Amino acid sequence: MAGRRGKRVGSANHRLSRSAAAATVSVLGLAAALFWAPYPTAFALAPERDTGQYVHRVWRASERGLPSNVVQTVLQTSDGYLWLGTESGLVRFDGVAFVTFDTDNTEQLQHNTIQCLFEDRDRNLWIGTWGGGLTRYRAGTFVTYTTADGLANDLIRNVAEDREGSIWIGTFGGGVSRLRNGEFTTFSTEDGLSSNEVRTLFADGEGDLWIGTRDGGLQVYRDGRFQTYGVADGLPSDYVTSLFEDREGTLWIGTIGGGLVAFKDGKFTSYGKEDGLASDQVSSVYEDRDGNLWVGTRGGGLSRRTNGRFTSFTTEHGLSNDLIRAILEDREGNLWVGTYGGGLNQFSNGAVVTYTTDEGLAGDLVWPIIEDREGAVWLGTWTGLSRLKDGKFTTFTTDDGLPKNAVFALEEDRDGALWVGTFGGGLARYRDGEFETFTTEDGLANDTILAVKEDSEGAVWIGSNGGGLTSYANKRFKVFTTADGLSNDIISCIQQDREGALWIGTRTGGLNRLQDGVFTVFGPDQGLPSQEVRAIHEDSAGSLWIGTRGGLARIVDGQLSAITTRHGLPDRIVYWILEDDRGNMWMSSGKGIWRVSLEQLNAVADGSVPRLQPVLYSESDGMKSAECNGGAQPAGWRTREGILWFPTSLGAAAIDPGLIHTAALPPPVYLESVIADDRAWSDQLISAAPLELGPGLEHLEIHYTALSFTAPEKNEFRYKLEGFDSEWVDAGSRRAAYYTSLPPGEYTFRVMASNNVGVWNETGASLSFSVAPYFHETYPFYGIFALTAFMLGAGVLYLRIRRMRRHQEQLEALVDARTGELAEANARQHKAMNRLEDTNELLEDTNLELARLATSDALTGVANRRSFDDTLAMEWKRHARYGRPLSLLILDVDHFKAYNDTYGHPGGDACLQKVAGALAQCVNRSEDLLARYGGEEFAALLPETPIKGARALAEAMCAALTALKLPHSASPTGSYVTASIGVACLIPEADSVSGTLVDAADEALYRAKAEGRNCIRQSGEN
Repeated sequence: MAGRRGKRVGSANHRLSRSAAAATVSVLGLAAALFWAPYPTAFALAPERDTGQYVHRVWRASERGLPSNVVQTVLQTSDGYLWLGTESGLVRFDGVAFVTFDTDNTEQLQHNTIQCLFEDRDRNLWIGTWGGGLTRYRAGTFVTYTTADGLANDLIRNVAEDREGSIWIGTFGGGVSRLRNGEFTTFSTEDGLSSNEVRTLFADGEGDLWIGTRDGGLQVYRDGRFQTYGVADGLPSDYVTSLFEDREGTLWIGTIGGGLVAFKDGKFTSYGKEDGLASDQVSSVYEDRDGNLWVGTRGGGLSRRTNGRFTSFTTEHGLSNDLIRAILEDREGNLWVGTYGGGLNQFSNGAVVTYTTDEGLAGDLVWPIIEDREGAVWLGTWTGLSRLKDGKFTTFTTDDGLPKNAVFALEEDRDGALWVGTFGGGLARYRDGEFETFTTEDGLANDTILAVKEDSEGAVWIGSNGGGLTSYANKRFKVFTTADGLSNDIISCIQQDREGALWIGTRTGGLNRLQDGVFTVFGPDQGLPSQEVRAIHEDSAGSLWIGTRGGLARIVDGQLSAITTRHGLPDRIVYWILEDDRGNMWMSSGKGIWRVSLEQLNAVADGSVPRLQPVLYSESDGMKSAECNGGAQPAGWRTREGILWFPTSLGAAAIDPGLIHTAALPPPVYLESVIADDRAWSDQLISAAPLELGPGLEHLEIHYTALSFTAPEKNEFRYKLEGFDSEWVDAGSRRAAYYTSLPPGEYTFRVMASNNVGVWNETGASLSFSVAPYFHETYPFYGIFALTAFMLGAGVLYLRIRRMRRHQEQLEALVDARTGELAEANARQHKAMNRLEDTNELLEDTNLELARLATSDALTGVANRRSFDDTLAMEWKRHARYGRPLSLLILDVDHFKAYNDTYGHPGGDACLQKVAGALAQCVNRSEDLLARYGGEEFAALLPETPIKGARALAEAMCAALTALKLPHSASPTGSYVTASIGVACLIPEADSVSGTLVDAADEALYRAKAEGRNCIRQSGEN
């Protein structure tokens, strides 16, 4: 069947409209040549996880630019961008920003309702619209085909490509059109098509074209003929909506009313609600790379078929809408789901798997975790003890003999008995299915147990919430308290090192070592960051690592080295420490779980490297809450399979370090737009020739992106403008670089990026450009200027010589007569000059002292408010010129009025002097400025400092004030003088004012004071 031929398609080269060009660079613009082929295969969504254990995100209309809640189709093109077809236009997505192409900004798009998207083997993007025909997009160019060009109908349902490279277009009411060699051929019911209302097209692995129709069943076009399958052939419904061939060659068919159908070896097998499918109204079918089959339905949400079993995910589980229109797996293994009315959903594995009450855990507030010798994981919660074995939870409570449901400590002894420390119920031993309880009546120091540890001799050591340290050996309890040398009676953790020494962490007394019956105490005087110890870990090399509420410490040969937030710790609190078999240390904190190499930790502790570069895992990585729990033992566990477990305030978090980098792909990096003054470039970036910018460039913006969708907000960037920047600039997550007043010359901008787990694409993307000089800045102008200056100089010199000769004779005649007079005058002048020099020295000393007094605070000796205002104005302009970050700290001494009332104004003045001295020791860079801002407020202005550095300095200031230990008996915050600090960081813009930075820091300070004082708050954080 030859079909009917339409008009031959011309080679019209229709460009983007000017407004769209200014908004974005072509998708295939100048960038690193990073496509799917060079990358290893990432993992699909793990089938062993419940749907609630995936990281789930939703984007709805008006959120970061998504134009519509109706997402009809989703496609990832070979360059890595995600494309969406919506009812309000074509959308390109990089994980952070949506860019919309519609009839308002793109002339060649003739309709905003996008029904389908398809990328062919030549990387053309085909866009099917509902009434505007078919549009092809490539390299910034849109070309549209309609019925005027021979297309069967302008209502497009689907697009496919056959083995010969022909493009097939399914239309609603016009049948199927084929585009081959620039010419359309149409097939309809007159040519054997069962229905002209085509719903879906699919080219299988053999190159045959499958066609799903509305009320016409299923057809295959093979060897120039149509073959039809309908209800009479075993198909449960003639309304076919979607088609997909899996890796085994089975054709999966979605139908309306007939559910999901498998077609294999000429046989149809149907699956409906009775088989676990969410609905018999199937709208989309997709198989991921691990063989899981995903099924979208009309009204039943999303279903997954794994190992022959269906599970569902609906609005009850968080899905944004149960009307599914599109399903796609991207190259990183993330699953994207477009809905009719609910926007766009994304499901990711996440590095972290969280177990909550939804999976059967006894309670979501988890404290200790341990694995027993049989491979079962035990988890203590506030509402019971849970055991996870073979994927199923079993819970033990007081009904089963547990003395209290709140479990704070776990330990398995050498006999296989499980010791369970409870909150208020004493200590229980679980053996042979029964609990045996010990309390203070049996000799325990306290009935609230925080830590249990068996030593190498078989003795069980118990740390409690008061009362001291208890040992249990030979069926007898023995208690050690401060009277025995213990520094504090509240015990938070206990560990034994390889030499046999017992290490005991306390709540407010630092760290103790018990060896040969003698306690040795390590506290802040020995270098411990805090008196509150939460974790003790001995690494593979024998070094001891101590987690405290003030940071991390390493002990080697009895010497302590502290690592705090100033060295890059994501949080001051370290709840627990684990080590994997890849040389990494993992630590839990109040801000999530973070990973850093042991080599890097040692380098920072040794002082050879200034800062850590940790990778932080939080809610975007699968945690239900980033707030981990500590103060119980063990607050983390590494299983024999290498899985790391940490307790949180919302479930237990598990991480497999071996899967993180295996599935991580370096992100493609692209330059998206360049704005030079009032001009914008997009398509020009495709050219290999450098961009030529005119003279007098005042403002340059370069926008870039990285296409990693797993946690795009954690993608980080570094850039460098060769010819201007001497070093790489760490931009964090910012996706734009700004430069002002670039001098004439040749430049190359380079940018690289990392994904959420720190895998870098160091090739990145680059752009070469030049800034042209004005004529007066060129070498010819310099030559003309130099020659003119030389000629003028020569003329002036000649005239002067003539004049000098004319007067020479007159001067010689007067020389002799005036010699005596001159000698006498010189003598008088010499005496006068000596007096003048003495006067000038006195004036200079006076001016210097006046200048110092004008810029210094008389009480504290640091800079005064006038100096601060002048410096801020100057630095604001300089940072706006170069697009650099400028940070500001505003510190307020807590309850200072009460301090003055208690100790008097002389005491208050002395306090401010000591506070200023402590703060000045923290401000080490010569370009930083510490000033008394007013009253008890101080300000620190930090040029060229990002927010992380400013936050670290604020932490250091708080630590310095703590170390002063200035008594403040009238303070409701604490016994000593403390401070609240507001932190802000901005990149000034040319037309902005410096007061913006002050307002931001002041707002953060206000929140710090409102939230209890003695804390740091950052502008912009919630």
